[in-house]
Order: sequence, then C-alpha cells, then structure tokens
Amino acid sequence: MILRHLKRLNPAMQKDLGKKLKQNRKLKKESTFARCAFLLSNNSCSIYPVRPFSCRCLYSLQKCGEHGPMIHRQAWQAAEAIRAAIQQLDDTGYTGHMSYILQLLKDARFSRTYLTGAFAPEEIQQFAMEHGITINRFNATMHNAAPI
Repeated sequence: MILRHLKRLNPAMQKDLGKKLKQNRKLKKESTFARCAFLLSNNSCSIYPVRPFSCRCLYSLQKCGEHGPMIHRQAWQAAEAIRAAIQQLDDTGYTGHMSYILQLLKDARFSRTYLTGAFAPEEIQQFAMEHGITINRFNATMHNAAPI
C-alpha cells in the first residue's frame, strides 16, 4: 500500500524520498536516531493516508519532529498488544523498520513472492537478520510459547 502510494508521487518527490530512506537506513544501521523519512519540513506526514500501523498507534503528546514522538506508556503498551495480535492474524507478514521493509519490497523476487501470498522466509533470512526484520509467524510462535 505504501509502495503503491510512493509510486504515484511526482518524480522529484520520489527521488527526494529515496534519498531520505537511504539516509534513514544508514542511520538506523548505526543505531542512531533517524528522523522519519516521510516527515516534511513542517513535520507533517507525506504518507499520512497510508501510514503504517506503527505510526497509526502513536498518539504523541507533542508534534513529531527531530526527536520523534512522545508517547504515554499505557498507549505504547496497548499498541504493542495490538501489534502482537496483528502478527498472529498476518502470519506470513513481516515486521521491522519501514525503510528496510520498503527496500525488501523493491526486490523483484521478494515482491513477487510476497504479493502472491506465498511464504518463503529463506529468501530474506540474511537481510532480515542484518536489519532486525522479523517474520510474524515466528514472532507469534515465540510469544505464545509456554514459559520455561
């Protein structure tokens, strides 16, 4: 959905977002705070109608900007519970940083597999391990496991 939205943007905006996403991935890999690549200069969201769940569940106590959202702890805990439930419902989906998920979706082989509903985690295993992407099926299994 987000990738489709990005493809509809004018070429200049696509190019600018591509640069921002690349920088975002670089900063994320360095474990540095990375300003959301989709925030415009006035801190409004350039993909608001199709923003990911992780953004929809954030009810920031202040306007997002250079330091990210300020979230009430209970709102965050509720969002985490909802995310876990979604992962159980969408067990062939993937969870991770949006810039890395979009990078994966630009890979023709992965995109074909994913968009046809097929499930082939071995195709992205190395990339997923390097970039903190988890496969919902495996997340749900780990969260439902009986305590040791």
